[in-house]
Amino acid sequence: MPRGKRARRRNQTVSAAHNDITIHRDERSTALLATTLNIASEPEMKVSAKRALSECLESDELYSEVVHDDMWTGNSAGLRIARDNSQLRVFQTQLESLQAELKVNRKEISDLHNALNEVGQRDYARYIVGFSQIRSRFISTFRRDILKNPSKEDKELIGKGNIVAHEGNFRADAELYECGRFVAGNATQVLPRNDKDVFKLLYGVTPSFAQIINYTPTILVLDKHATIVSSLNMQTTDIFKQRFEEFIRCLMASDFASNYLDSDSPDHRELRLAYRRFWDAIRTEVIH
Repeated sequence: MPRGKRARRRNQTVSAAHNDITIHRDERSTALLATTLNIASEPEMKVSAKRALSECLESDELYSEVVHDDMWTGNSAGLRIARDNSQLRVFQTQLESLQAELKVNRKEISDLHNALNEVGQRDYARYIVGFSQIRSRFISTFRRDILKNPSKEDKELIGKGNIVAHEGNFRADAELYECGRFVAGNATQVLPRNDKDVFKLLYGVTPSFAQIINYTPTILVLDKHATIVSSLNMQTTDIFKQRFEEFIRCLMASDFASNYLDSDSPDHRELRLAYRRFWDAIRTEVIH
């Protein structure tokens, strides 16, 4: 199958006699014949190829065709290969463009996650005694309404005010268990809570993990779980519980990884999947 070398085009052209193809006088057409052979040994296929191609020259009708600015001459099978190869180059260019676009999108998503994390940190609540009482009342109300085992201190705290938080706040509630965190107006320290097991029922981990967990998407999961399980207006299925436990298990297995929602972090695929499955369960496994 001879293939001519392409030369530099000149402006002078003439019209073909039997078709509309523009011919450049010093332009060359690539000749391409194609046929099929039975698979055999390499020497046998070489002999068969020579014979089959000779037969193509004798029997096949030849055509000339411009494929993406390149002139090709050959039989139908040969021109089909030329068109396929040309289309492959187009697909390759499109793929490279999509890959570049995907890289930009991944960078934008990563930047959004980082921005969300920074906003979450800036929005960190200012812990005053009044706020701590509201947050502590959230846990005490959970013990009273859901667990049905409020302590004497829980009852007293609930009776001291009418303002009750209705949503989880992992970072704020974890502070309630630290010694010396809050000081009352008379300069006396507010005693920390000691029901860490209740905190774990709400947030899936003990308060000490607040020193480790600082990734906003993770905190949002913990807050959402606490909000749902503490509500008298929402019921959950066993699947919801399983999805949350799966997320906590994957979170611990990842050593409390951050940035796991970044698609460039293949090491945290299982945690990323557990995160998404939990939020899916919010839609399908929570009854309002």
